[in-house]
Amino acid sequence: MMLAPFESAAYATLTQSMEPGDRLVLYTDGLLEATNTQKEEFGSTRLNAVVRNTGNHPLTEAADEFISAV
Repeated sequence: MMLAPFESAAYATLTQSMEPGDRLVLYTDGLLEATNTQKEEFGSTRLNAVVRNTGNHPLTEAADEFISAV
C-alpha cells in the first residue's frame, strides 16, 4: 500500500531494537522489479543475498555494491 493518509487504510506500529552495527534497509517495489537486459527482475532473493554479503562492509561500500548489483 502506498504510504499516504487514506481513511480506509489500517496502519500498525512496530518497535524493533537495534544494536550497534545493525543496519536498516529501506527499499521500494521498484528495486525488486528492476530488470536486467534479459528482462529478469532483481527480486527478493537477490536483495537478500546483497544484504547478507555486504553486512560487514562499510556503508558507502555496501551502498555501491547495492547499486552495482541492481
